[in-house]
Amino acid sequence: IRDRPILAAPIFLAAQTLPGIGLTHTVWLFNILTTAFTAGVLYAYGLALGYRARVAAVVAAIFGVSTIAWPYSRTFFREPLFTLFALLSAYLMLRIRKKLVAQEHPWLLIIPFGVAFAGALFSKEASLLLVPSIVVEALPTRRITRRMVLVLVLLFAIGLFLLLVILNLDTWFDISIERWNLTTRIQQARDNLDDMSAGLRGYMFSPARSMWVFSPILLLGLASWHTLITTRRIRQLLVPLTMIVSFAVGYALVRGSESWYGGLGWGPRYLVPVTPFVALWLLPLIDSVLQAGAATWKRLVVSLAILISTTAQVLAVSVPIHAYYERLAAQTPAIIPWNEGAWSIRWSPFYVYLELLGDQPFDVAWRLTVGRTWVLPVLATALATLSAAWLIWWIMHRDAHRNMFILTLGSLAVAGMI
Repeated sequence: IRDRPILAAPIFLAAQTLPGIGLTHTVWLFNILTTAFTAGVLYAYGLALGYRARVAAVVAAIFGVSTIAWPYSRTFFREPLFTLFALLSAYLMLRIRKKLVAQEHPWLLIIPFGVAFAGALFSKEASLLLVPSIVVEALPTRRITRRMVLVLVLLFAIGLFLLLVILNLDTWFDISIERWNLTTRIQQARDNLDDMSAGLRGYMFSPARSMWVFSPILLLGLASWHTLITTRRIRQLLVPLTMIVSFAVGYALVRGSESWYGGLGWGPRYLVPVTPFVALWLLPLIDSVLQAGAATWKRLVVSLAILISTTAQVLAVSVPIHAYYERLAAQTPAIIPWNEGAWSIRWSPFYVYLELLGDQPFDVAWRLTVGRTWVLPVLATALATLSAAWLIWWIMHRDAHRNMFILTLGSLAVAGMI
């Protein structure tokens, strides 16, 4: 089963109706939209956790332009879509738990949660690694009521049903389930148990695949641990931590000593779904920086970290993604990406991409346009400026009339179509 082509069908149909529009190029916009929606969910997540709108907006923007989410939005990999459904599942579980704590009915949220979790299951078989974080988000911290038990049992039943559907796709729908074969995955984990440490060290410390190296802004989130502990926001600490452990250990076990690095990509492709969860650690830090009277040195450190992290992503999107691997293969002897390529600074993507900047033309769309080449960057900049202006306006006028919402939506829709 392939979920992305199905969900990308509207984009494909739109491209078919417009003359002179490349079908493949248009469909490749899918993960750009997906990543934007993920940033929107992260923004809503921040609000649900009790942070101010401007704090949630800044963290969502950091996720979009200062982490590996940006480079992977330019691909058609499954990870961006799975990231959206994974974060949406956790966010909806948070909302359900809050409804239960407030002794309100959460039934209208259960169906969207089921749809989001089903989307995660069909997007990628790694959705099973998401379950521990969902459980941590769901656990009640107050007196357990009968309604809580009923809702949790219902959610467990929905998850079990979806899992049964996945495991029986071959017999019920005549769809191959090779990727979802639990027996095979468990056997792979057993066979790779001795090699697990290589993957774990790679995800945490490798100069070519460490999540911290390719999204350095996330490192600042570790500084929020003390605040989260002292303010008793333990769940906000544990949900991202559970995601890191679950995905790093899970992929290190299943993929083994050679395949853990994930192949084609910029940084740890398999940990892309972890990125927005770890960005939740930035909320307390950004909140303190945006407070009136915040220390100047703290603001400078955060600004510098954002600049460095954003520059890393600009480097990633400036060079064709295949050029790095072609450069490694052209060496004598060829450099193996998961060996020297993973552990040598000389052959890390950062070093090689900097070399390629002089040899490769910038990998941007308007370089390949014909005719009035200035139109595309001008329109793109205008759309981004309009979006930023509306974002700032809504942060300052959150209680505005619904007519302003219609005006916002309408203007962005028209601008997007243009």
